[in-house]
Amino acid sequence: MNTVDSKAEIFLSDTGPVQEPVQDPNETPPDSLYAWAVLGCGVLIWVMTFGAINSFGVFQTYFLNTMFPTEPARNIAWIGTMTTACSFSCGVLATISIAHFGVKVTSIIGTLLGTLGLILASFSTKLWQLILTQGSCHLSGLSNTEAWL
Repeated sequence: MNTVDSKAEIFLSDTGPVQEPVQDPNETPPDSLYAWAVLGCGVLIWVMTFGAINSFGVFQTYFLNTMFPTEPARNIAWIGTMTTACSFSCGVLATISIAHFGVKVTSIIGTLLGTLGLILASFSTKLWQLILTQGSCHLSGLSNTEAWL
């Protein structure tokens, strides 16, 4: 058995020692436009997802005063409850989807599902429709897009 004096050498079974590239700690990594684009898209995904959750108070006031003035506030609060619950719990399903289909397909599915949820919410006339569309469908889709972050 060979002894290794340097941590930079790796012994493979039949090919002998291979030099591992040593990186200078003072060297800065190269910038690329793609890396900045990924960072920007990640920030936009977080802003959309948590912006939708944190701005629900504006929606709730509109729903209480304009759309459903006879409904009690505890019933309208179910929309926000489903929004938060689906956002966090559907991340588990999104992680499984990423393992099977990849990040790109899962993000596209999530974007389409989130967009569909908001479009359907604009046609909602009953409270249960808003709970299903804005509460469940919209944030379930957005949790698919943020699972890779």
